[in-house]
Amino acid sequence: MLNAQGKDASKETFEGFYDDFVEGRAMCGDYLDSLTSWYARRFDDNVLFLTYQELAEENKTTVLRIADFLDVDGEYGRKLRRSRRLLEKICAETRNEGVWECVESDTKRRMQEAAAISDEGKPEWVKRLQKAGNSEAYGKLFAKKAKGYQQGVIGDSMLTPEMAKRMQERIKAVAGAGCDVMNLWKSDD
Repeated sequence: MLNAQGKDASKETFEGFYDDFVEGRAMCGDYLDSLTSWYARRFDDNVLFLTYQELAEENKTTVLRIADFLDVDGEYGRKLRRSRRLLEKICAETRNEGVWECVESDTKRRMQEAAAISDEGKPEWVKRLQKAGNSEAYGKLFAKKAKGYQQGVIGDSMLTPEMAKRMQERIKAVAGAGCDVMNLWKSDD
């Protein structure tokens, strides 16, 4: 797996990943810049802004919010409210274990599809996916007992107090002094 500078991120430590993430150099780009730009639009009619913490702590309520948001006529939400079994099934899929099972099966499927593409017609993203799939980190990603695997526990942190402080400083620098985006993590202080 490559970071934004094209370095092999599979050989990095968590601290190295953290440094890239905080400085906006992660493979996914500058998460904090993206977060603050969408946070500013969180009340727009066409934006549903929610957090992992909301989904984990208020699973049913959040799933219903998503259903209501996706269907302006409200049919999705009504259907889930009428069928407790269907709501429970969707809630199970959105909890930590259900999400990881979906990610793992989807990633394996994509790896198989990538292998079927000829080398001369292979898009860059496919090459990167294959390289990531051959890395040591890929195997560790799905080894649920691997060191460093996040269990999805709210308030659990891999960050040292110094890392948390640095993250807060970076968020304030990106968001601006008047932005209340830090309230998203107020229960994690």
